[in-house]
Amino acid sequence: MRLLDGYNLTVGAVLAMAAEIFHQYGAVLATFLIFNIIDWITGTCKARFSGRESSVCGLKGICKKLGYWVLIFVAFMTGQNLMIMGDEMGVGFAAAEYIGWLTLTMLVVNEARSITENLVQMGVKVPSVLIRGLAIAQKELEDIQEDEENNSEAIDRDSL
Repeated sequence: MRLLDGYNLTVGAVLAMAAEIFHQYGAVLATFLIFNIIDWITGTCKARFSGRESSVCGLKGICKKLGYWVLIFVAFMTGQNLMIMGDEMGVGFAAAEYIGWLTLTMLVVNEARSITENLVQMGVKVPSVLIRGLAIAQKELEDIQEDEENNSEAIDRDSL
């Protein structure tokens, strides 16, 4: 019983901390979680229909999804900490607020595209407007990321 109490206390503390950290992002994070689950299910169905179902591939998929959540946490916390440290040092890191949002947006679009690809490969007729819309969104996000990489390279060269 004591072990169960410790477990409940630990899980409760972790959930309370996560709720405090991510309270304003709840709906978006819930959507991403639902997309993770749907993508895993549609990927499993696609693999079963094609005769390539494997527990190793399923485990890889789950690990990949967990990695996405680690990335989201790191992105949001990095942005938050850069803003706090920037304020303390008098350095403008206002754009750091968007690190987490851009990361999450890219992952949501990626999951949505994966779901639609799985459905298409299973023979489901997916509206082309959805497929094209997701492709355009991904291209826009990649352009933003490329611009940021180019800007950071220019800053690095200037500081030498």
